[in-house]
Amino acid sequence: MLEAIEQIFLDSKFDATQLNNTLRGVFFTSAAQAQADAVADQLSIWQRFVRAIKTARGESSASLPHALPDGNRSYFLHDLLTQFIFREAHLVEPNLQWAWRYRLLRLGGHLLVLVLAFLLWQGMQISQQTNGDYLNEISARATRLDGEVKAYTGKPAMAPVPALLDSARELSAWPELDPDAPPLAWRYGLYSVPPVTDSVASLYNRLLDQLLLPPLVKRMEYVLADAIARQDSKAAYDALRIYLLLNLDKDHEDKYNAAEIQSWVINDLGNSDSVAGFGGRAACRTGPSRPRARRRADAYRSAV
Repeated sequence: MLEAIEQIFLDSKFDATQLNNTLRGVFFTSAAQAQADAVADQLSIWQRFVRAIKTARGESSASLPHALPDGNRSYFLHDLLTQFIFREAHLVEPNLQWAWRYRLLRLGGHLLVLVLAFLLWQGMQISQQTNGDYLNEISARATRLDGEVKAYTGKPAMAPVPALLDSARELSAWPELDPDAPPLAWRYGLYSVPPVTDSVASLYNRLLDQLLLPPLVKRMEYVLADAIARQDSKAAYDALRIYLLLNLDKDHEDKYNAAEIQSWVINDLGNSDSVAGFGGRAACRTGPSRPRARRRADAYRSAV
């Protein structure tokens, strides 16, 4: 019985029109449809004994259990076929409505996958093009800045320093691009801005140390020497304090105070045009904040 049920519920990879097989019933039938029982061994002792008794009683041999019926009897399962199987033939037909629905769903799934793949491919193409244009523009800017720095190195002067610092600071800038929240068109696994901004920040810090910090130190040395010559103890103390703040070692970086440096520079600018060598106060604009290791130069830059 278990083997028969397993065969009934056996799945076929060639038929996908029905999600689950359904067993409506199990019919127990017999092929024997005669009115009398047919005995297999007619010559057994018991059968001969029964026939002898019936013969003695006057019973005819036609009524014996083993007598074959007249005519041809069919062993075809007439009632089962006509009353159940034929009447319920529609239950085993394929559900065409469900089959069409399944095919439409499968077709829709394939189309959805193709559309998503196309959108992903298009997004990657747009992202590659956008990031490629960005890198090409940054490369061109870096080439121009390199030429300007080499020209400055060949003929040092204070006037071009603000322009060089501005060019370095804006090297990675791009219209309508926020590096911390870039548009979706930039972010398909090809976003190249963070490494560029890190490199630009490192370059800007180096230029601050090499181009802006030395004039600041020289200015403080000049103010300190002038205060000593004029015997102005307060001016000398203030200049010396700021000078020491700019040259703190790593063990005393916690005492660094950018606000004091900025305040001193603003006061110095109010007393005299100490940035005349840079082209005047209007030539220097406010720059972005940097880590502590570079803030001493930025403090002066933001002040001037």
